[in-house]
Parts: sequence; C-alpha cells; structure tokens
Amino acid sequence: MSHINLANEVLTYGDNFIVENNPVASWCKKAKETTKNEKGKFKKKKRFGKSVQNHAPSMFIEILKNKVNSLGGILNKIDIKNGASQFDFTNGEKTKHELKERQITLSNGNTHLRDTLAAFNLQHFKNKEFNVVEMNENYLNFCNLEKQEIERHKGNKVLKSFGI
Repeated sequence: MSHINLANEVLTYGDNFIVENNPVASWCKKAKETTKNEKGKFKKKKRFGKSVQNHAPSMFIEILKNKVNSLGGILNKIDIKNGASQFDFTNGEKTKHELKERQITLSNGNTHLRDTLAAFNLQHFKNKEFNVVEMNENYLNFCNLEKQEIERHKGNKVLKSFGI
C-alpha cells in the first residue's frame, strides 16, 4: 500500500519521469572477496539484502511505470552506466565517488547533494548524452531550488544518508 500511495503522490508532480535502471538484485548479493579494514579485522560480506527486501524499490518502479503508462505518460529508464551521479558538467568529465560520499564538489568549486545533482543530470540526459549547454542555462535555478529544499529540511529529523 505504501508504494501505491507514494506512486500516486509522485504522479501529482507530472507525467514524464526519468529513473536510473539500477541493478537492485545485485545489491542483495554478498561480497565474493574477503577483505580486511585498516585495523586488520575482517569486513562483513553482507550487503543491502534486508533493506531491499523491506523496501522493494523495483516493485515501486513497476507500480509507478504501470500508473504512468495507464495515464498516457512516459517513464524512461536510463542505463546506470551513464553515471548520473558521477558526471561533472562544468568540465564534462565523470568522477567516481564512493557511496558514502553524500556531497559532491564540482570542478567550479560548488558543492551539491549527490542525489539532487544526479537528478539534475538525469533531467538533462537526451539522446544518450548529457546536454551540457542546457545544463549551464539551468544551473542557477537548480542551485536556488536545492538551497530552498535544504532550508526546508533543516530542523527536521533527517537521515544522515540524506546528506544534510
């Protein structure tokens, strides 16, 4: 029921959606190699299996896709290899970031939340590439909207993974 309610809420924002086609099933798999941390202790091989089981992200995307299609909208799945959270449009390069890095600093010196920057990049993904010209035109508006959203969430109890 929570997925259906969330999909209905998301549909109030529009009818054209872009999502990354994440390999959710691979998030559940244990690590194959046994590694040690800096202190010499073995790292756990466990990954995100329980979270995936409890939250079912693929099910949410399927519910949203069905609802969008029935209303005549479009849900585009973009291949994760395009690296929406890695692309720095200010210099046109992709930079690998660790999953724990929640804030990303672009080559122009501005810092943004990882997920909002990825959403901004996906918004400008057309014909299998990022439209850098359009990104530069919309960048100031993006900065203002991100700042407003951060201010809106300050003072509220927010998860550390949210990046605020």
